[in-house]
Amino acid sequence: MQPRLKDKNINIIIFSEEFNIFMDRELVIILIKNFIDNAIKTCRDGGEICINTYTTRYKIIEIRDNGVGIPNEDIKNIFEPFYMVDKSGIEEIMV
Repeated sequence: MQPRLKDKNINIIIFSEEFNIFMDRELVIILIKNFIDNAIKTCRDGGEICINTYTTRYKIIEIRDNGVGIPNEDIKNIFEPFYMVDKSGIEEIMV
């Protein structure tokens, strides 16, 4: 991902509290890579992606970016398998 981050001049900022999670290591890595990949796609040149891990009552891995975001009407569907936001409206915002 480094070449794509460099091409778009995107910085990754990491704030990490160390903790253990009992999950399949490879699946967690794939999940985090997918979230970062999506963040790179939506960030404008010069953007930033923040990764934050911490513990509350739960173990939290938070990935935020300053991209265009998800339209409010699509938020309810994001946990549906294979759901994708209609990009036609988003492209106008990114121009």
